[in-house]
Amino acid sequence: MPAIFDFDCTLTIKHTFSDHAIERALPAQNQYTLGQAEGKKNIKHGVDAILNHDEQDLSAVATYHNNPEFVAGNISAILKKELTLVDTIRKTIVNAGSSEKTEIAINVYKVGGIDKPFLISYLPHGGDEFQSAMRILENKNAQIEAIREFWLTNGFIKRTDNIDFYEDSSTNFNGAKSLDYINGYLVTASKEHTVKTSYKAAIKPSQASSNLSSSPTNPPPHQAEETNSLSMSNISMMVLGGFIAVAGIAAIAIAFTVLNAATLGIPGLLLAGVGIAAVLAGCGLFAYNMKKQTTPNILDSSMHTVTA
Repeated sequence: MPAIFDFDCTLTIKHTFSDHAIERALPAQNQYTLGQAEGKKNIKHGVDAILNHDEQDLSAVATYHNNPEFVAGNISAILKKELTLVDTIRKTIVNAGSSEKTEIAINVYKVGGIDKPFLISYLPHGGDEFQSAMRILENKNAQIEAIREFWLTNGFIKRTDNIDFYEDSSTNFNGAKSLDYINGYLVTASKEHTVKTSYKAAIKPSQASSNLSSSPTNPPPHQAEETNSLSMSNISMMVLGGFIAVAGIAAIAIAFTVLNAATLGIPGLLLAGVGIAAVLAGCGLFAYNMKKQTTPNILDSSMHTVTA
């Protein structure tokens, strides 16, 4: 399953932004190499078991950090593979409640030996602009959606895929609940990767409609049993009607051949009358049950009942 991770205190033991924000970086210092060195001693135990990025798995980072190369170095230490920057994407985010705008960025990295790129979403700001960006964004949802759109556009996931989201901030964890494709995991601040609480992705309305409209190939067992029982009942009644009709025909034959109904003999006429009545009753019963068996059931959606 695809996964998106916060960085500081989700993947790392100690918070790194205060010491490694981009405005504090030394010009001659390679931030990627520094991140690799820091990552070897600051990554939480157990992170390498959940952050996987290979031919089967897909991962990315959504962080408020503004030093993506330092973050990339830490990811390299986790994956034990080299990351090479190949592209940077910037997106403008507008505050829904006002006209305020800010930008987020995504660095696209090629991972050694892997066809799928690794994405790091971050805030390309410093100072007052950085503080303003956090206030406008409110949570990580814009970054999560930007990563998801990149994955969708490039065919790495489908729109029906859920995404695991790991975060140590309750604000960002709870905010992502509004994204119905997110499985959220709130991580504790400790040396070990530990999930404190979690929630599962909501069912999309389109999926719910699909589930309601689709009819099963086979009827439920109780429905099948009821249908079989009714069929056997109809067959039995049809057989009974046939026997009655045959008995009536036999009575008529006896009346005419033995008791002289043709010459108006009283016993013959009586027996013939009984026979004719039996024939009519038997045929009527047979025809009625044929009609019952062949008339289809109609579902009245307004009443939710089956009528014959």
